[in-house]
Amino acid sequence: MSLSDKINELTIEQKIILQTGKDILRTAKIAEIPQAMMVDGPHGLRLCENGKTTPQVAFPSLSTIANSWNREAVWKMGEAIARQCQKQTVALLLAPGVNIKRHVLCGRNFEYFSEDPFLAGELGAAYVMGVQSTGIGACVKHFAANNQESGRLATNSVIDEKALREIYLAPFERVIKKAKPWAVMCSYNAVNGEYSSQNKKLLTDILRKEWDYEGLTISDWWSVDDRIESIKAGLDLEMPRGETRKLLNAVKENKLAEAELDTCCRHILDFLEKADKITQTKIDPDGQKKVAAEVAAESVVLLKNDGILPFTDDHIVVVGSYADTCRIGGKGSSEVKPLQKDSVIKQLKSAGKSFEYYPGYIINSEKTNRRYESEAINNSKGKTVLFFMADPDLSEAESYDRENMSLPLCQLRLLNKLSLVAKNIVVVLQCGAPVDCAWSKMANAILLQGLAGEYGSEGLTKILYGELSPSGKLAETWPLTIGSQASDSDFAQKKRNVFYKESIYVGYRYFDSARIRIAFPFGFGLS
Repeated sequence: MSLSDKINELTIEQKIILQTGKDILRTAKIAEIPQAMMVDGPHGLRLCENGKTTPQVAFPSLSTIANSWNREAVWKMGEAIARQCQKQTVALLLAPGVNIKRHVLCGRNFEYFSEDPFLAGELGAAYVMGVQSTGIGACVKHFAANNQESGRLATNSVIDEKALREIYLAPFERVIKKAKPWAVMCSYNAVNGEYSSQNKKLLTDILRKEWDYEGLTISDWWSVDDRIESIKAGLDLEMPRGETRKLLNAVKENKLAEAELDTCCRHILDFLEKADKITQTKIDPDGQKKVAAEVAAESVVLLKNDGILPFTDDHIVVVGSYADTCRIGGKGSSEVKPLQKDSVIKQLKSAGKSFEYYPGYIINSEKTNRRYESEAINNSKGKTVLFFMADPDLSEAESYDRENMSLPLCQLRLLNKLSLVAKNIVVVLQCGAPVDCAWSKMANAILLQGLAGEYGSEGLTKILYGELSPSGKLAETWPLTIGSQASDSDFAQKKRNVFYKESIYVGYRYFDSARIRIAFPFGFGLS
């Protein structure tokens, strides 16, 4: 007998309890019905309980691995993260996010794949299939049109039907039909006037009737506005907690039919039956490290090279604090506490390369540290410099959007001064989204490392010295300025309605059709 057959044994009160979480990580516990644990991804398992976060291998961000354009690499990463879930008996990984990068300043773009729905859908499907190949479930999110963090709890995304279908729903459709994820998570925002958590068109008409989805629908945490309406619309599970008494009264007053509860319960019980088969297993630390390093190396993009790379110099000068303390990911629910932090400095030493290192600037500061700056400039005269540049750690995060595309002023000033004294300059960028590259003429070569996780330095070092060839291609357009996008007029404004006036003209579709000058095009990458 399947677990869903037990629905007839449950009281109305038990059916209502089943549809909300016990706590922030787990489903409710009722009689003999098993519980399931669900934890954030997508760059590694973010298991946080009682204020303590369990260290895990931190993998590259989705924005970084998207530059690999490699389904197999994404599949491997999903599988490896699912092994972390198996070790902790986590049934559902709350990943991946396949939302479209509508605007370059969206604070959560580092968690998403692309501006292109086909690429986002293909890589999202590969990630889900990698996770679920282990018997762990994946939860694709955020359904739908979650394209900014500013006001995300209350904004209403107003989108024409053509753009909604061809751009914003297309990656979800591809993942649903190709990979069959265990769960779909709704977004906080409203879509065309109705919150996603109670949007019948999205949750039932399109997702279930058109796409034949049979899995679980789940709320983003605390995203439900009206639980009665969300059940009617097709939202099965409210997380982390909900108002059970309100639902009980609604059933007694005939405002909610028991049959509507049963529909949600069946989907929950089907999910719990699969989750109950998961057993705790050991993890292969070396295997985790190998996959993390391989996919990071696969994702490095060579943006410029006048012939300086690969290095032939016997001795180089390394400048920039991020060479020693790498940015490995963004902030928010996807942040992973790493097991260890590798660095390019460690890798250069391990490889026996001849170099000298100077911090040059202080991480997370706009102000120039004169001692660091002078030390770097004085020791770079006539030499080949490897210069690391990155946004502050808190620049890319959940809950707010980026203010601009500019790198810290102290780094830009230092680059300018280095360009006056150094023989050659190779810039390495550690970022999860495009940055202003008006300074690019000062560099002989530019490598985009992205947010490469905790084991990204090994592959980068091999690329610098020609042991690996960079093969990454940009999964999004890099504009010259933030004022050149079609969505500029209605992004991150402090108002309820966000009008997607650009329709389908997102990313390269707009830049190409309007013939707007850009820094680097979608799909660009040298070798």
